[in-house]
Amino acid sequence: MDRCVPEESCSCTYNGLTYKAGEEFWADEACHTHCKCDPKSGRTLCLRSSCKDNKKCVMVNGVRGCHVVSYTTCTAFGEPHYTTFDGKKYDFMGTCVYQMVGLCTEHPSLTPFLVSVENNNRGSKAVSYTKVVTLEVYNMTISLSQEYPKKIQVQVLSNVNVWEHEICERTS
Repeated sequence: MDRCVPEESCSCTYNGLTYKAGEEFWADEACHTHCKCDPKSGRTLCLRSSCKDNKKCVMVNGVRGCHVVSYTTCTAFGEPHYTTFDGKKYDFMGTCVYQMVGLCTEHPSLTPFLVSVENNNRGSKAVSYTKVVTLEVYNMTISLSQEYPKKIQVQVLSNVNVWEHEICERTS
């Protein structure tokens, strides 16, 4: 038995997926085609479009869209003082290896990485300094250390070779 339904209840089908009346969505992974389910015609209307300035086409909670790109920074300086991404400040005077930043969970659109910092004491347990900063990414370990000043050590994890590169200082 066929029944009439209010226009606002009509849905649209696009590429095998059903969308609610008035629902808007991006039809492609690059956000170049923006579509809307038109309840009056029962059809999906699409237009060429793109994300505006300061926005990037990404998937959030399973829905592709244009989202504001924002960045934040964490820092380490001095007798090791740390400022986290949310602006909290910490001092770690121990001689441990600390994880400064890294990827917490695997995600297909993110590259796994880890930045660790190893501290050493300055003759007193009350004060320490950064001994080594290490970045692990793309199957490489990149280190800056007090032991090799002005050098960057690079180790490819599939190979035990260690390359050292001189850091050039700029002169004014």
